Amino acid sequence: AGDLLERQVKTRLSGVDKVAAGTRAAAIRLLDDKPDLALAALKASEDPAGSPDLVAERKRLQARALFDTGETLQGIALVRDDTSREGLWLKSDMFWKLKEWPSAAEALGQLIEAEQAKRAAATAAATVPTAESSPETTAQPVADTPENRSNLCKSLQANLAALNGSAPVVMQKGGKSTALDDSQRKQQIAADTAQYNQYCQAS
Repeated sequence: AGDLLERQVKTRLSGVDKVAAGTRAAAIRLLDDKPDLALAALKASEDPAGSPDLVAERKRLQARALFDTGETLQGIALVRDDTSREGLWLKSDMFWKLKEWPSAAEALGQLIEAEQAKRAAATAAATVPTAESSPETTAQPVADTPENRSNLCKSLQANLAALNGSAPVVMQKGGKSTALDDSQRKQQIAADTAQYNQYCQAS
C-alpha cells in the first residue's frame, strides 16, 4: 500500500489529493518501522493545498519519524506546542521512551484532563433520550490489532503516571467516585504494570 501511494504521489496526484496520499503513505511507513521512508513520503508530497488539520497531522508524523531515526530533540520540538489529544499522546510517548518522567507526567496529565472533558461532554449528551436508545448495551470484544494494542499501551502509561504521582487517584466503582488508598494504589500499579509488561514491552 505504501509503494502504491508513493507512486501516485510522484506520477498522478496533485494538490490536496497528493498531500493526503503522501500523509497516508508516511503513516504506513511508520507502522512498518521505516521512519526514513516516512520522511521521504512527507517530503515528496509537500504542497500548500493541505488543510490545517492535515498540516498538523503531517507535522506529528514528521516528529515521530525524526524521533524514531534518532533525531529526538528535533522530533519533540516539532510538537512541543501541540495541545491536541493526538499531540499529547505523541509527546507523552516520546518523553516516556526517553525516561523524562516529569515531562511525560505533565503531558499525560493534560491528556487525562482532555479525556475527562470529552467524557463529560459525551455523558451530558447521552442524557438526552432518543427513539433508538436501548436500556441495555452489550460489551463487544475488542480485536487485538496494532491500533488497539497501541491505544491500550497509551492508556496503561497514563494510568501508571497518575498512580505513581503524588495527586489523589479517583476511580469509578458502582457509579461512585472513590479515592484509592495506598494499598489499593499499590495493587493497581502492580496490575497495570503486569499488563504493560505483557502487551507493550515488545511494541
